[in-house]
Amino acid sequence: MHFLTFLPVRSYSYAEVDARSNQVANFLIGKGISRGDVVAIFAHRSTPIVYAILGILKAGAAFTVIDPAYPPERQIVYLRVAQPKALITIKKAGALVADVIKYIDESLTLCGFLSDLTEDETALLDGVSAENPDIEVGPDDIGTLSFTSGSTGIPKGVRGRHISYTHFYPWMMKEFDLSEADRFSLLSGIAHDPIQRDIFTPFFMGASIHIPDYEDIHSPGRLSEWMAQQGITVTHLTPAMGQLLAANAMAKMPGLKMALLVGDILTKRDVMRLQALAPNIKIVNMYGTTETQRAVRYENGRLGFWGV
Repeated sequence: MHFLTFLPVRSYSYAEVDARSNQVANFLIGKGISRGDVVAIFAHRSTPIVYAILGILKAGAAFTVIDPAYPPERQIVYLRVAQPKALITIKKAGALVADVIKYIDESLTLCGFLSDLTEDETALLDGVSAENPDIEVGPDDIGTLSFTSGSTGIPKGVRGRHISYTHFYPWMMKEFDLSEADRFSLLSGIAHDPIQRDIFTPFFMGASIHIPDYEDIHSPGRLSEWMAQQGITVTHLTPAMGQLLAANAMAKMPGLKMALLVGDILTKRDVMRLQALAPNIKIVNMYGTTETQRAVRYENGRLGFWGV
């Protein structure tokens, strides 16, 4: 049986994540969430973000993610654009700040509020069915609401259809020879659309997801040690995260076979630093804005094109 490893001390089977996401879906449906609604997640890089996302999709809704590290003004922009019908908060994300709470109270009409989800959820979802709600969605239904960086002004919302994913992930699996034996890291920004690749690519093929904690990412040199310890074989990175990985690296990563780089200019220096750490790595430079949902072009010694 394959497991989804989220923390060094605990693993969750697909069956466990399936059951928890079903409970989230049934909770939302019971509160009045229906197909096409948006549900916002005040998120944290831990287990609940995975089963919350799956639960929202199983309810037929679309998810959008709010990073608690963002300034309150940016969080309010996301909420104003998304107009969510329900809100899920993850306990490790901390509390919503007063200005955000005020905006929610005065400007949103929420039919559901699920607060303080944890890794070992029990009380919040006690009595909620763990059966799959079997809500049908079509290829053109909206599953995601992502946001542009806002570098040219106010962040813009981008709605993603389910059909884009049904095209993209089979292509990823075939093109890059990925399988259920691979071990994926979850390193993308939690409110940035590449996190969808971090989660859905391994889910599509039955592989494992490994989630580092805060110290693993932010302690100098520790990220490489964590990746080596977890046996990560595939990772999605921005060039900035690649630089963080290589900085003061404490361990080589011979098992890392592929890094897919997105989000910024990839330099030769960045590539060489990753190759020095992971001698068996293939580095793929992928292109595509948030508006393209997944990717439109990639380079790994040759050119290929994929439109979604």
